[in-house]
Amino acid sequence: LALKFEKGLLPAEDGSRHGLPSLALCAFLLTHILTQLREMTEEWE
Repeated sequence: LALKFEKGLLPAEDGSRHGLPSLALCAFLLTHILTQLREMTEEWE
């Protein structure tokens, strides 16, 4: 997933920014997909 953000979201004390939103989005999507798969396999049992 390429969101094309060049700066991070969270400001640091020195004025720079960190925390890329694409990494947060990937973690959210992975969690959502794994939750859906777990629910599907529970229905099969």
